[in-house]
Amino acid sequence: MWESKPRKNTRPWPKLRIGASIDLMLGTGLRIGEMLALRWSDLNFAADNPTVTVSGTIVSDVGGQVIRQPLTKSKTSERVLFLPHFTVASLLGYWHELDGTPENDAIFPTAVGTRLDRSNYGARFREVRKLSIDVDLSWVTPHSLRDTVATNVYRTSDLQHASSQL
Repeated sequence: MWESKPRKNTRPWPKLRIGASIDLMLGTGLRIGEMLALRWSDLNFAADNPTVTVSGTIVSDVGGQVIRQPLTKSKTSERVLFLPHFTVASLLGYWHELDGTPENDAIFPTAVGTRLDRSNYGARFREVRKLSIDVDLSWVTPHSLRDTVATNVYRTSDLQHASSQL
């Protein structure tokens, strides 16, 4: 729906990228940097319960280039998470629409195949959020998606599971 709305920006929408990324955050509670650091090889769709291995984050090197750091925010942030069915369906749909994957195996690369940085992703997120006509989504942020996941896990399980998820 939002992909068909007119925009001032003349660059083409990255095919399904923002939708799949939002589904991934809603299904897992990942931080933006963790999500942008994910590689296709971090996903295991073949398992009975599909998983994603979180093992890195996005940082800028000394020269300002966005790179994948093979460390998360903390040691406890390294984790394997189960993927809900809607997230698997979204990621598989996105993957099937791709012309190919970049050399760095990034799930959400830039148009030229490099790593997407947090601020660029945040700008795209806000741009899509503004396309809502009847509902005020100004309060929705990647972090509020993370909070939503934590709340849902806590309500259906306990604090320990919510903490482990995040």
